[in-house]
Amino acid sequence: MTIYELNEEIGKILDEVDSYIDDNGNFINTETGEVIPGDAAELYFNELQKQLNNLAETRDEKISNIACWIKQLEADAEAIKKEKLNLAKRQKYCENKATSLRLYLGNVLQGEKFKNSKVNISYRSSKSVEFAPNFDYSKLPEQYQKITYEPKKTELKNAILNGEEFEGVWIQDNTSMQIK
Repeated sequence: MTIYELNEEIGKILDEVDSYIDDNGNFINTETGEVIPGDAAELYFNELQKQLNNLAETRDEKISNIACWIKQLEADAEAIKKEKLNLAKRQKYCENKATSLRLYLGNVLQGEKFKNSKVNISYRSSKSVEFAPNFDYSKLPEQYQKITYEPKKTELKNAILNGEEFEGVWIQDNTSMQIK
């Protein structure tokens, strides 16, 4: 049973109990309308209480299991994130080492071609656009600029909270579950 189904069953039992009790608190047989004596009512309520307890225990266990699963997934995600960072560091090291060795080999060969059964080193020319270190890109004509827009969400939130309005923009109230 899912938690949703368990909640429905608990609700049905509680509704059933309500339907058997009249305004004076007497236990009534809904088919005949007769007041059922205290012993029979007590047995019936004890049975319903056992069912409710079992359903509540099952529900609590499911909630606990799902919360533990969430904790495990979040721990796995954090471990993967750390491993990604470690791999990124290793990747950067390898890229930097390869660049360094490429420069070293370029200085050694000075444009000389090299070939054997394992490698073939040759050269080709290319052109690239370079900029001075403090170049102001806004001085370029517009057709040579790429302009991107990103909202400043913190500033927008503060403005909206202070009464400003923007079409198509609003503050969304969210809740965040904490599992420890």
